[in-house]
Order: sequence, then structure tokens, then C-alpha cells
Amino acid sequence: MPLLVRLPFRPVQGALLLKKRPRWLVPFLLVAAASVVLFALRYPDTLRAAMDHLPPSADAGEKERVSDLLHGQLVQRCLFLPFRLFGGWCAFAFALFLSSKAFRPPEGVRFTQFLALEIHAETILALSSLATTLRIPLPGATWMFSSSQDFLLGTLLTTINLITLWYILVLTAGVSVLCGYSKRKAFLIVAGVWAISVFFNLGVLNLLSQSFHFAV
Repeated sequence: MPLLVRLPFRPVQGALLLKKRPRWLVPFLLVAAASVVLFALRYPDTLRAAMDHLPPSADAGEKERVSDLLHGQLVQRCLFLPFRLFGGWCAFAFALFLSSKAFRPPEGVRFTQFLALEIHAETILALSSLATTLRIPLPGATWMFSSSQDFLLGTLLTTINLITLWYILVLTAGVSVLCGYSKRKAFLIVAGVWAISVFFNLGVLNLLSQSFHFAV
């Protein structure tokens, strides 16, 4: 069974293999390719969401120009996406590596082990993208709270779901194996890094949305 498939379902066994052989290049190419395909399939919905969040002051001509601009960026965005994903996954893996190392693990750890763990675990989040593409609702925070018109709050609520929890638990098992930590300590490390990364991304989205609205 390929490790990309094994890790989400048998995270301890998968992490043990990654600990010995932290291979990440081929898994990255496979997950990145799948992400590009899913991104292209979801792009019409992304365009509609972007148009819905234009400021009320935008007239029909401005909306048409924005729509034409976004339509013309599909190929460019698909080509750039693997580089953006690799940068984001490297940054997350590095933050996880530093946070784990700060607690002085009894076993030596390497950054490549965390990078391989993160890339393999991204298979789980790819399933979330697939569910979104197929319009399959995911049980999560949006089921417990009413949908919000605020873009950032809606994004946060959508991010918190069962697949995200699955992703965090797999990373928890991986960090526990790589560092020799208890499951509790590993979970606190993973959850802390994940929460910081989510709020950082929301902050970037907020800045971009404000700049975009100002430009319109």
C-alpha cells in the first residue's frame, strides 16, 4: 500500500517509515498535481464567490472587468499553485519542527522528516477539497453555528471540520513517533502550530480583501 494512502489510516506505522526514510518529492508531486486539478474544477465557484464579495459601490462595468481579469488568470494560477503549496507546506513543517524541537525531544529529529509528514498528511486535506468540489457537506463548525456573511468568519468556520480534525490527529501521531513524545504533548504542539497558521492565513486574506476592495 503506498505510504500516501497508508499514513492517513495507519499514522503510527506510516510515521515509523517516514522516520527512517523521509521521502517527500514524489508524494509532493502527486498531491500538488491533484490539488491543481481540484483547484481548476472549483475555479467557477471561486469566481462566483469573489464576485459576490465585491463592494456594493462596484458598477456593472467594474464587475465585468474584474470577472474578465479573474477568468484570464486560471492558467497562471494553476501553474503557480504548486510553488505556493510547497512554500506553505515547508513553512508549516518548519514551524512544527521548531516547536517540537523546543521541547527537547529524547530522539534526534530532522526537518525533512517533518516535511515528509506534512506532505503525506496533506492527502487528507485534499479529500476536503474533493468534497467541496463535489458539493458534499462536511460536518463541522458550520453545522453548529449559523452561516456568517462575513468572509473571514465563514472561512474559519468552514476550515473547522471532521477532515481537519483527522489531519490534526494524523500529524499528532506523526510528531509523537518522530519525537518520542506522548500523544497529549504532540497534540498540543500540532494544534498550536495549526491554530497560528490558520489565523496568519486569515490575516493575509483580510489584507488582500481590503486592498482588492480599495482598488475597486
